[in-house]
Amino acid sequence: WSWDDFLRANADPAIPDLASVDGAKIFPQPPGTLRDRYGEAEFDLAQYVERAKRGVARLEDIPTIGDGLKGLEATRRVDFEDWLDANRLDAVV
Repeated sequence: WSWDDFLRANADPAIPDLASVDGAKIFPQPPGTLRDRYGEAEFDLAQYVERAKRGVARLEDIPTIGDGLKGLEATRRVDFEDWLDANRLDAVV
């Protein structure tokens, strides 16, 4: 969602939205690059372009966005705020 919003906000006539992007150019791997090791999950950023061609919902029209943001905030609190407290830190620079 945010990539499409970013492109629309920039109003570049050459790339007006995510559906106009050449997906293969989003994050090309150089020849000889080792395979990524992110577990079993396979994802291709070029697929985002194909999804965008089917339509990008407005943020406020995504029914699970509220729960997703609450979960993201809870994760931030646990992984950052609680970690700071456990390590008796006020900040990390």
